[in-house]
Amino acid sequence: MAGTLRGRWTYCFFRAVGAGLRFHFGAFIALRRWRNGSGILSRVGLLCRRVRRCSRSWKAESCWFVSYHPFENKPFAAADGPGWSRFSTRSRCWPAAEQDVSRPKGMATDLRLECQSCVVRDWVLADKPALIRFADNRNVWRNLKDIFPHPYTDADADRWLSAQALVPEPTSWAIEVDRLAVGGIGVTLRGDVHAKSAYFGYWLGEPYWGRGIMTDVVRSVSSYVMRKFKLIRLESPVFEWNPASMRVLEKCGFVREGVLRASALKDGQIIDQVLYAFVDRTAG
Repeated sequence: MAGTLRGRWTYCFFRAVGAGLRFHFGAFIALRRWRNGSGILSRVGLLCRRVRRCSRSWKAESCWFVSYHPFENKPFAAADGPGWSRFSTRSRCWPAAEQDVSRPKGMATDLRLECQSCVVRDWVLADKPALIRFADNRNVWRNLKDIFPHPYTDADADRWLSAQALVPEPTSWAIEVDRLAVGGIGVTLRGDVHAKSAYFGYWLGEPYWGRGIMTDVVRSVSSYVMRKFKLIRLESPVFEWNPASMRVLEKCGFVREGVLRASALKDGQIIDQVLYAFVDRTAG
């Protein structure tokens, strides 16, 4: 009888020891996989960490973020044309359109240029009604690239304003008249051998055409961006049927450099573009 009990206790003891060893060995393997970045636990942990980071403040780790072209609503990289930019993890968490979101302090200085006829400032989410009102206009769209939406919908405005609220270094701004955002202006920075040049574009709501507002804005903003981004050249192609924009550029020191023949398809027509550029070799 005693021998039988000893045998059973011995059997249970070794079963317990074996179970403990299997547990510790499994935990050890899981820990190694976690640290090496492989295995299901690592993937789950990485996902949890990303979710936690997205819910934190703007001081989170970096991730990929989409910014948008200043006057075309298309993605582009801060340094070199269309693409992606590496900014804050919070960039993945798009805010609701009704939420009052502003850039964190210290990331970029809010711009406010007091012009004679208007104010050039950063876009804010409260600009949505005015943006839709003035951007949803065929005559405005006809002078811009097709990627500028028409009709201009609530979704287009939400996407644009949400993106602008998250951009650490703005390159596009609103034109404010009578406390309304009635237009936009900005630059598309380039890279590589074109790092000292940028594309320059703008638009203005039709009710405000012919008042000298755009001339005032272009003169102020072109000078600002040349200093801010240490540029030497700004260039702006203009559709052949838009002589008003050509006059604006000429008044602000842009020089007509040539005609890009049959270079654009707009509104069902093959048209020329007239290339204007502003060059200041001392600015960069």
